[in-house]
Amino acid sequence: MPPSDNDKKSFFDHHAGRWDKTNYRGEQSARIGPLVMDLNLKPGAKVLDVGCGTGVLTPHILRVVGPKGLVVGLDVSPKMVRQATEKGFAENARFVEGDVERAPFADGYFDAVLCFSAFPHFDDQQRALREMHRVLAAGGSLFVFHLEGSELINSFHHGYGGPVKHDRLPAGPQMASMLGSKGFGLVKVTDKQDLYWAYGKKI
Repeated sequence: MPPSDNDKKSFFDHHAGRWDKTNYRGEQSARIGPLVMDLNLKPGAKVLDVGCGTGVLTPHILRVVGPKGLVVGLDVSPKMVRQATEKGFAENARFVEGDVERAPFADGYFDAVLCFSAFPHFDDQQRALREMHRVLAAGGSLFVFHLEGSELINSFHHGYGGPVKHDRLPAGPQMASMLGSKGFGLVKVTDKQDLYWAYGKKI
């Protein structure tokens, strides 16, 4: 059954089965691996993938952190989590159903937090950033990134309508301010037509 206009979890459940085919084909898919490589994650790192969806980032993260690392995907949609789990990744990758605004992890547990193509969908973005900051170890890094800039993404969501109609990605200066207000340092944000990249370090 299609989701109602205000049920975001049902919206992503409804699309989970065809998510990869619809969103990550050809050039879009080919860009993801190099972007993850550019994050400079360390071998053995513990990485949280917030809004992991079907595990699109997982094979690329695993390639970098290696068998001694850990990849944990978190997503609010149980069907997205199921799709990711059924891909049969290595044992050091696992997927958890949950809300980043109440992240079910201990303080300072992760070396890096990644949030790819998910930030606009958080109902309370300020709280989500606080939680991502909380679960990072001192010196850990947060990366929020998309394959398009905020103007294109926000226009797409508005035109698509339904539960995502009002889901917005903050423009570069606003995101930089939000990261700084939540305790992140060395903040850098790029917001151009074909790339959105926000970085902050827990200091």
